[in-house]
Amino acid sequence: MEECNIQTKQYNVPVEATLEVIGGKWKVVILCLLKEGTKRFGELHRYMPNASKKMLTQQLRELEEDGLVNRVVSQQVPLKVEYSLSEEGESLRTILNLMCEWGERVSINKMTHMKNSPSHPHWEIDGESSDKRYNLLTSFVFFSVLGVVYDFNDTRPTENGSYKLFNV
Repeated sequence: MEECNIQTKQYNVPVEATLEVIGGKWKVVILCLLKEGTKRFGELHRYMPNASKKMLTQQLRELEEDGLVNRVVSQQVPLKVEYSLSEEGESLRTILNLMCEWGERVSINKMTHMKNSPSHPHWEIDGESSDKRYNLLTSFVFFSVLGVVYDFNDTRPTENGSYKLFNV
């Protein structure tokens, strides 16, 4: 298994280590695109037209150095370079999915406010309301800082109304 190439550092909050690796304007966007499958450089750039080719190249190199992205070069003419999530990158899939869902929620909220609609948008994913998913995401981020992981397979509240959490 590939290891993240995080320099030995003292972190005050565990999420600092995460942000050191995936922080950057385009890194999370790249990871979200690669979670959908292998992509060539040109495909990635078409999805991110506001990113310069230089910036995209730099961000891809950093993700590769940190062990989150695989880069495969096929020796053919023209040269074919493909990017995909590594095993370590795949470990971010749940977080990336939640970030995408949260982004959709924010986008819908912004569109609703732009239309001066007084109603709050309400939509469902797999039978769960967006509000519940948002609350789970914010809880996940909060508890991950504390070293606790939420059991996403069991979305039923316990008897006291809270959700199941596990210490890491």
